Order: sequence, then structure tokens, then C-alpha cells
Amino acid sequence: MGSPSKGVIDPFLHVQNLSTCEAPVFPNQIVAHPTAIIIAMAKQLADLILERIAGLQ
Repeated sequence: MGSPSKGVIDPFLHVQNLSTCEAPVFPNQIVAHPTAIIIAMAKQLADLILERIAGLQ
């Protein structure tokens, strides 16, 4: 992800107002099969979305 000033995605997985979960956001090439890492990132994004929704209620 890098720093928000150098990358297009912020630490909360937002690109402008859109939440995203895809492998190209990783700063380095993944050596192993990316499935487990992408699933972990998707779970983190789901948790962030749920926290945001809970904060609105």
C-alpha cells in the first residue's frame, strides 16, 4: 500500500470513495500463491466496512 501520499489506496482500502480489495495494491510482488493473502485482505476490508456501518447507527 505504501504511504497515502505515494499510493492511490489509503490504509482503509479506499480509492477515493470506493473500497477495494485486489492484489495490485500490494507494493511488492507476492512470492507464494496470492489466494490466502487476498482472503485475509478481504476479511480486513469486511471488518472495516462493518465498523463504518456500526458507527452510522
